[in-house]
Amino acid sequence: MEENKAPLLDAREEEVAALPLYPMNMSSFLALPSCALDEKGIPYHPSPVGYHPTTIVHFALAQWNQYLTTFEEQHRLGFLSQANWLVEQEVSIGDDASGWPISFPHTDMHSKGSWLSATAQGGALSVLLRAHQLTHEERFLEIVRRAVRTFERDILDGGVCAPVGEDGVFFEDASIYPAAHVLSGFIFALFGLYDYKLLAGEAKIEKLIDRSLGALHKLLDTFDVGFWTYTDLLHKRFASASDLLLQVALLEALAGSSGCDHCSSVAARWKSYQKQVRPRLRYFITSRAIAAHHALWSRVRTALFPAQQVSPVTRICVARSCAMEDVTMSFCHKMGSLQQLLPR
Repeated sequence: MEENKAPLLDAREEEVAALPLYPMNMSSFLALPSCALDEKGIPYHPSPVGYHPTTIVHFALAQWNQYLTTFEEQHRLGFLSQANWLVEQEVSIGDDASGWPISFPHTDMHSKGSWLSATAQGGALSVLLRAHQLTHEERFLEIVRRAVRTFERDILDGGVCAPVGEDGVFFEDASIYPAAHVLSGFIFALFGLYDYKLLAGEAKIEKLIDRSLGALHKLLDTFDVGFWTYTDLLHKRFASASDLLLQVALLEALAGSSGCDHCSSVAARWKSYQKQVRPRLRYFITSRAIAAHHALWSRVRTALFPAQQVSPVTRICVARSCAMEDVTMSFCHKMGSLQQLLPR
């Protein structure tokens, strides 16, 4: 009896070994420090209470890579639990599209109601396509064909992309105007489209990938401060050490998928920032100075304007113009007399 089992196990392992790993090392996403698992093994956030699609797709892809590496059944079941959650929670968007809107308030962006994330949408494509390869169930593919349509639509029209230049597009981590252009979210989304391209070979999606890569090449160097990086191009927040590690790993993986020499060279330069003392010291000093300035300005603003007035939000896209910078400069000019009160 045992002799009969061995060939079956070998055949199964060979079949699993032929399946594609996700191009990123996702093992860090197996740890869920701010989440718990429900009775079905789905991560949920206790505060605010709810299920976050981005957390779930990253957890699923981490389970997938573990399964392909170890052949352990618990990881296969864990992966499929997340894939089934995506099936159950699919939300229709218009006549032919669907996705997984996020109801959590965004920490950096003004949002009313739920919003889509290209990170979650792209991750869901990668999860559901792999679930189809694993089970051969057509239901996973049906949802993929609907979800991919959100990549063809502007973020004001129920999609996840924002225009860059004349023909470029950037996939937004948060489909909220003004578009923030978060680098890591863009690349995670792009991996989902590459997975779809391998399966469907759809000409429209192939062209969309080319347009997005063109936009990336135009914008990539603007994330570089000269000694460190920004996480986004709207708020221009300095990347944390872990953010920079993730950006480098994503660019290296993208270079491997697309053959992009530009991505590879930028990844190598950013990796050097992490290893050299001078860039790390400049980052430490600059980030602490910015944090101190924000803290001081917050105290001054609270003291002078205890009753805050909510002004209308101007919804503009940084990809189309420098309007956001103009608004900021105008505000600073008008408040110049107030700034003189601050210690120099």
